[in-house]
Amino acid sequence: MFNFFQPKPIVSNTTEQWIEACFAWAVAHFDGRAFTDHSRLVQPTNEFFPGRVDSPQAMATTVFGHVLGYAGLQHWPLQLVQPEGEVDYRQQLLGLDTTRRGAVDAALPALHSPHALPVFFHPAQCQQPGDLAGFLATTLAQHLILQAQHPVPGGDEFFAMAAEVVAVFMGFGVLLANSAYNFRGSCAKCYNPAANRPAALSEAEVIHALALFCTWKQVPFKDASRHLKPHLRRQLKQAMAYLEHRKRQTGSMGLRAAD
Repeated sequence: MFNFFQPKPIVSNTTEQWIEACFAWAVAHFDGRAFTDHSRLVQPTNEFFPGRVDSPQAMATTVFGHVLGYAGLQHWPLQLVQPEGEVDYRQQLLGLDTTRRGAVDAALPALHSPHALPVFFHPAQCQQPGDLAGFLATTLAQHLILQAQHPVPGGDEFFAMAAEVVAVFMGFGVLLANSAYNFRGSCAKCYNPAANRPAALSEAEVIHALALFCTWKQVPFKDASRHLKPHLRRQLKQAMAYLEHRKRQTGSMGLRAAD
C-alpha cells in the first residue's frame, strides 16, 4: 500500500546526492572526528558573537575573529583586508601554497606561508553582520578546499557551491541559509549589492545541507530553526523529517567519518 504521508525531499535526487557527497568528501579530507565531537551550530546571536564595536572595521574584525574560532583556523595566517578595486577572489585563492593533512588525531594542520592569506570583505557588508559572518565562513571554506589538494565532487566548476556546503559542514548553516537570498527592496536607493553575501546555492540547497548537519549531529529542530528566517523553518522541518525517515529505512545516514 502506498504511503502518501512519507516525507519528501526539498531538493532533487541528484542535488541530494551531490550535497551528501560533499559532506563525505569533507569528512574524508578534514578532521571528521572534530566534526563529530566538537563542531557547533553557530547562531546569529550575541552568545556566539559577543563584543561591542564602534566602526565597520571593528565589526568586521570582531566577526572574523569569532568565525575563525568556530572554524578552528586561528592557527592559520589568515588576514582580513579590504580590497582595492575589483578583486578576482578565485585567482587570489589559487595562488596560495598547499599543505597536506596532519595526523589523524590532530586538528587541521598549521599552514605555513611567507605571506598572510587574504580574506577580503567590503565595508558595506558590516551593515548585515550575520551575512558578513556567512560570507567569511564561505571564504574560509574556499581556503580549506584549496589546501586539501583533492577535487571537490563534480569537479572544479562546482568549487563555489562546494565551499558553501563545507561552510555548512563547519557549522555555519543557519548564517548561510538566512543570506542565501537577499531582497532588493522597493527602490534602488534601498539596495546595496555590496552589502549582500554572493550566494552559489539556493535556499533549498542550503537548507538540505543544514538538515543533514542537524540530523547527523542530533541537533533538535527547535534549536536549529530558532534563528532562521520564518519562511525557511517549514523547509528545514520537511528536510529533517525526510532525512530521519530515510535513516530509519536504511539504518544509516549514508556517511562515514574518516578512520
